[in-house]
Amino acid sequence: MTVSWKKQAVGWVLTGLVLVYIGFTTDLDSFAITLLNAKLPLFLLAILIFEPVSFLVDSSALYLLLKSSGAKIPFVDAVRTRGASFLFNIVNYQLALVSMAAILNKRTDKGGAEAAGFVLFLGAADLWAVSIVALVGLSFGGTLFEPAIRTPLMVGAITVALSGPVALVFGRKISRLWPTSIVARILDVLANLSFKNALKIGLLKCLQMLILTTSDWIFMRSFGIELPIFAAYMGMPIVNVVAVLPFSISGLGGGQVAMRQLFAAWAPASVVAVAAIDASSTCSLGAVLVFRLCVALVFLPWAITTMATSKSSQI
Repeated sequence: MTVSWKKQAVGWVLTGLVLVYIGFTTDLDSFAITLLNAKLPLFLLAILIFEPVSFLVDSSALYLLLKSSGAKIPFVDAVRTRGASFLFNIVNYQLALVSMAAILNKRTDKGGAEAAGFVLFLGAADLWAVSIVALVGLSFGGTLFEPAIRTPLMVGAITVALSGPVALVFGRKISRLWPTSIVARILDVLANLSFKNALKIGLLKCLQMLILTTSDWIFMRSFGIELPIFAAYMGMPIVNVVAVLPFSISGLGGGQVAMRQLFAAWAPASVVAVAAIDASSTCSLGAVLVFRLCVALVFLPWAITTMATSKSSQI
């Protein structure tokens, strides 16, 4: 067992322990009542409309990044690459990025370091988009947090938002200072990426994050959780950060506990609040996992063929 798989095993164990904790601390009667009273049309709206649109926007951002950086790849292959990565996204976010880098290394005329640069840029763009959505929520989200907590969160979100363009400028300079280094190859993604296209990619990632957060809000509303939408924009970025931590599997456990702490106040008064949150988070996460698994299985044969075929015959 390699060190990486040992770390992954720790993630499974920790996630399992947190799920056991949630199971023992929820109220099963309230959980069942919340499920029975769920508004199915709203739930289906989130999973059948918002999730596919988010996937296409995400794929468009990947395609624009590759095209702007000089990588030769059709849009359909960007969709396939992102879709196939969902199989690993079921485990965690980081593994999905690794799988995308492996496919891009085979499918484009770029090397392994350059492919790693693509997915690292996408990861940074995701974090930047999360900070923008958080700023929208913190600006209009009311009283989800006390001022003593809200102010540091605002400062942190602004810092991350400003770090995007700063990193873009310094990344270009570093790649020019040491053009033959492995760092320069990883930062090759920035060498040909114009600020205009970087902004377009950032806006696409922001749109995706807004779609996903709105989807989460609709999921909660479908279970009777009367959360204001700007409160969702304020709180869900924190949930998303917790959910993509390496020890979290598919956002289960840690993200659900975070939702308990943040959103229980808006649960229906007729049931135990944390049980309503648990019902909403469990069903929504389960539905998203099923959707992503279906997408991954559609594109998995293509990914397997791509990885089994020599690079020279594909570019």
